[in-house]
Amino acid sequence: MILDSPSSLLVVASANPSAWRRIKEALGDSFAISYSVDLTGTLDVLERHQPALVVLCGALLDADPARARSEIRQRAPGIHLVVVGSEAPPSLDERESYVDENKVSGSLLNVVREILGHGTTARRRARPGAISDNPVYRKMVIGDNPEVRRLMDLAGRLASVDVNVLINGESGTGKEILARWIHCSSPRAPGPFETVDLPSIPDHLFESILFGHERGSFTGAVASNEGKFQRADAGTLFLDEVSSLKLELQPKLLRAIQEKEVECVGAKRPVSCDVRIIAATNQDLEAAVTRGEFRSDLYYRLNTVPLNLVPLRRRREDIPALVAFFAETYAERFNCRVPDLPAAACEALQRHRWPGNIRELENRVQRALLVSRADRLEAADFFDSPQILEADQPDIRFNNCSHSLASVEQLYISRVIEATGGNQTQAAQILQISRKTLRNKLQSYSSQDHLVLRSVS
Repeated sequence: MILDSPSSLLVVASANPSAWRRIKEALGDSFAISYSVDLTGTLDVLERHQPALVVLCGALLDADPARARSEIRQRAPGIHLVVVGSEAPPSLDERESYVDENKVSGSLLNVVREILGHGTTARRRARPGAISDNPVYRKMVIGDNPEVRRLMDLAGRLASVDVNVLINGESGTGKEILARWIHCSSPRAPGPFETVDLPSIPDHLFESILFGHERGSFTGAVASNEGKFQRADAGTLFLDEVSSLKLELQPKLLRAIQEKEVECVGAKRPVSCDVRIIAATNQDLEAAVTRGEFRSDLYYRLNTVPLNLVPLRRRREDIPALVAFFAETYAERFNCRVPDLPAAACEALQRHRWPGNIRELENRVQRALLVSRADRLEAADFFDSPQILEADQPDIRFNNCSHSLASVEQLYISRVIEATGGNQTQAAQILQISRKTLRNKLQSYSSQDHLVLRSVS
């Protein structure tokens, strides 16, 4: 399905929530914004969502601006960084820009548009009526997979009905883009679309960020600040990775959704909020309820209607069309020709497990366009190592039936681990098991007396 588009997603990193509002006002609704208050959360968002750029505004809770710049540069050297402050850093590299904090309202939007290549059309593309013309949303309907078609038909019907929606999907399937599509297709489209990246919010700031706070209500609250619920009034609030919310914080979210009002930190009376909730998770929330890790009443409030995104491995027939779409999109951006995709390369892509789903596919198409020196793309152009493709088609052959199932499983796991360079997270995705299960299997193998089976003949 869809992915968090690098052309519209950016991260605002600041320990001062009042700075977020100024930046949001400056950028308007042209871009999807994820907010982070500390360096740890910022780096986590960079790893999980691969946004287009980071706007660093002052110190973070766990790092000063200099350290934050340094760590972001080390962790994501290719990302563009916009520094907002009272004076420019001593030196800026080629992927950094500076904006005077007193001139945020005008200059920041121009800087972001220039970096992302949106120009003067950025705001026009955000109009609800232009959804079908926006490449970010067109990805949602590419291909002929019947599951995807049924999903989008249901999403279209849900858009016109003011009910909460729970989007289930693996990382990279595009949960936030689907949420934004529903919002833009709904009667709430003229209202705001606010996003909350729940894993990046420290527990002690949960109420302040979601419900707001009054000036002086806690140390560091130098000004009153609206929470996400108030900012989303008459619009949609997108709660990303809701499964990460700790059990002790869940009743506070439940009350806000149920009563349609919030209690700002330090306020004397609650504030009404007319908000539609769209939540997303890559975990099995129903199983979390059974384990006692997620409240059943909150689960049923969020899960009025579920939408289950289709992983790319279950819609392989759509891969050629998706590759063509991404190739056309990025060839224009990279100022190169749109190359051909031979049948052999296409078949190799269709065999791949795609643990990162469409986000991975888009990334690999970009890589192929940049490294290819011909008018046609080969399978090797898409991958850093041919071993990744080899892992998709194991060459285990049997000339007899003398081997146990456990030994064959052990062999295959060892080959996947080798093909992924020891990356257990990627290996677990290819094997379609949890990382914990994989870790337990590897520990079991290492404790056994016999050596790992190296061949089956």
